[in-house]
Amino acid sequence: MYSFLEKHVLLSNKNNILDIKLGNKKGVNIFDGNIKEITIKNIVKNIKNKNKLKIKISSYFEETYVKNNEYFTINRDELVYQIKNIKEYCVDKNFLIKNIEITKDEYIIPTYNNYSKIEKSEILDIKLNNQIIVRIKNIDKNYSLSIIINKPIKLDFLREIIDIIQESL
Repeated sequence: MYSFLEKHVLLSNKNNILDIKLGNKKGVNIFDGNIKEITIKNIVKNIKNKNKLKIKISSYFEETYVKNNEYFTINRDELVYQIKNIKEYCVDKNFLIKNIEITKDEYIIPTYNNYSKIEKSEILDIKLNNQIIVRIKNIDKNYSLSIIINKPIKLDFLREIIDIIQESL
């Protein structure tokens, strides 16, 4: 896992993000990203108790329409169209790490009648030292947690955050 992170963490940017999802590996290429509410509360508490971290918390509602690898997101009355391609991924015991290439097109947004998935979610973003986003997503009381890296950071800082999360499991 850490060799995969070492390879990709310094190459992260807004168009090439690392998404580290917490969950359980169920088998070869099978990963369950659902987390219990009590585990989420413990993780948030442990992050808040870490003294050296500068924390900024925001929450919002998001509506996402998915058609293949195209994502139409309505968030704070703004429509965002993205094409997401997973370039590489790594499955660990508790983490699914995806290197995602994002293409945005603000000018030509296609229109579809049918979508493969429509989800309404409540999102809590915890920004740590203005470098990492810990994103907690609630979809009908089904919780998931992702660490989003959209800029180059030091691997040691990421390890520290992953250790805080693993202590809470």
